[in-house]
Amino acid sequence: MPAVEIAIASGKGGVGKTTLSSSLIYYFFVECGVNLVGVDADVDAPNLDIYFGESEVIYERTIKSSRKAFIDKEKCSNCGLCIETCKFNALEHSSPTPKFNVHLCEGCGACRVVCPNNAIDIKIVETGKLLVRRSKHGIYIITGELRVGEHNSGNLVNLARALGREYAYKTNSKLIVIDAAPGIGCPVVSSITGTHYLIAVTEPSPFALDNLDRLVKVAEHFKVQMGVVINKYDISTSFTDKVKYWLKEKGIDLLGLIPYDRVVVNALSHLKTVLEFDGDSRVAKVIRDIGSKVMSTLNLG
Repeated sequence: MPAVEIAIASGKGGVGKTTLSSSLIYYFFVECGVNLVGVDADVDAPNLDIYFGESEVIYERTIKSSRKAFIDKEKCSNCGLCIETCKFNALEHSSPTPKFNVHLCEGCGACRVVCPNNAIDIKIVETGKLLVRRSKHGIYIITGELRVGEHNSGNLVNLARALGREYAYKTNSKLIVIDAAPGIGCPVVSSITGTHYLIAVTEPSPFALDNLDRLVKVAEHFKVQMGVVINKYDISTSFTDKVKYWLKEKGIDLLGLIPYDRVVVNALSHLKTVLEFDGDSRVAKVIRDIGSKVMSTLNLG
């Protein structure tokens, strides 16, 4: 049987998504004995592995899927047609040939089409890399790392998820936990499409609720079942009540209310999940309850 895939996402950054992802991975794997693979799909700023302390890189692969323009200085007559044509402002006047900004180039090839001297070539370059790490607990974490200034983040996420499925098969895992990027952009869409369940993390603030609404619309579009966790719910209990009412109106399950607690910061400073650092804390108990609900919903028990 293929592994069940759970995505954990948030409409905005800073709401505790990766804190919850890492703690749920620890809960499922260490405390419940569920074989799993973690996937860090926040390819612009991956950090899921940090929560598990020292880890061993057991696999690394360079991904080349980006296209960039290159100018042959011997053929270029510096006519300027490529500069006028580029809609991304990746080229500017210079001597003896136009100056090229690799970070702005989208590899569309328009400059090559208009060049009268065939002086421009489009080449495939490095987009980023995939890594497989094994934590001290024996947890496999697949990480996608996008190169600075590169695009194709959604494609890199797809490749990370595919590698996650491969390792799930190798390790006889029945669960894959995907830590998505914040927002609702391309890497998030690539993280949640085709998953069996989405956990959306939010906090009691108008901005967070507005972004949660956008994430819910994405999940509805792709017909992904979901539940919501409100983190730091007690920093504004009145707004938490508003979020709870909003979820009830939408017919979305509230999985749990995580209190604000400095144990979260202290755990990360020790490179540990909350459950490993202080398993008796209020936060740890709520996260266990959330994990139990998800296991029951997906029949993972």
